[in-house]
Amino acid sequence: MGGRRCFRERRAGAFARRLDHARDGDCVGRRRTRPVAEVDALSMMADRKLVFLFGAGASFAAGLYTKPKPTPLMPCLFDRLAHMYPKEWGETSTRWAHRAAFRKNFEDAYTEHVLGSPTDTDRPVRNVFVLEALGQQWPLSHFFGQFILDGSGADPYSLLLQELVRRGQLAATTFASLNYDCLLEQAINAAGQSYRYLGVRDQPPDGVAILKLHASSNWITKYANEQWARDLMPSATHLDLGIEVLSVLSLSDALQAAQQSGQYPVIGHISGTKAVPPAAAAVQRIRTIWRQLKNDDIDLVVVGVTHNVADWHINEVVETASHVRYIGNTAQCRIWRQQVNAKTEHLGEKFEDSLSDLLAAL
Repeated sequence: MGGRRCFRERRAGAFARRLDHARDGDCVGRRRTRPVAEVDALSMMADRKLVFLFGAGASFAAGLYTKPKPTPLMPCLFDRLAHMYPKEWGETSTRWAHRAAFRKNFEDAYTEHVLGSPTDTDRPVRNVFVLEALGQQWPLSHFFGQFILDGSGADPYSLLLQELVRRGQLAATTFASLNYDCLLEQAINAAGQSYRYLGVRDQPPDGVAILKLHASSNWITKYANEQWARDLMPSATHLDLGIEVLSVLSLSDALQAAQQSGQYPVIGHISGTKAVPPAAAAVQRIRTIWRQLKNDDIDLVVVGVTHNVADWHINEVVETASHVRYIGNTAQCRIWRQQVNAKTEHLGEKFEDSLSDLLAAL
């Protein structure tokens, strides 16, 4: 059995190397260098000292101006998914029996009951084939891809961007987001600006810099190849099938077409690792760029992010920021200040109510 698994891993590794060479234009035996996308992004970051980190609370704050409904916070996510996708998440699904666990801690429940990895180490791990896991991501991609701003320009994202444009500060700003929705991107377009995803290949050379640290609902795989997914388990997946970025306009229709064509969503598992199996290498590039901010003289604004000890890739940058301004729950701010960065300043509970204080402080 061990020999068969090693063979599968060697075969998958060879496929990954061929795919990587073909995509980058490398020849066998040529010395590999840091990807161009990563080099360009790192050089851009040197001049960007204002950094925003958005969590679920930031998009939730735009709820009055979001259609069809506000984006959910984590405790409400299960019930929203169960209502929209009854087959995968509703009463007839296998996950319904664990609804209390999902409502209590969605990440832990997802890790155990979707990925098959128990949160307590004394229990055996059930191997979930990658192809199955990728198919399970489509409802999440469709769900988060449905949200659109109403175009009024009155949501907090839009108001912030309008002011940064007016002040001429946008070019020196980086937006990092843990959210799968694309409300930020829509607000950037509405402000008359373009954007680029740092760490993602084939992006435009200019535009507002975005780091989607857990991937995004408008990302799908460039390639549709099932064989590697059938052979590999998540623990052995280090492939990168490339990222195709869909327009945030008419995103729901574009996602339906991508699913029908056999492509896969590039969206992180809502688990402790936030793994993104079909584009692991790309997401690693993105998080490497984010980690370059460690020990840098940055002014960090954190909006609507709940502290999560498992998100060490997030916490290590917050820990070393020269100044952190936090918008969100008072108790959460206290946790960030006590456990991560003592230089955390609380600007307010809600994004929409704290925007004026934030802009005055910048």
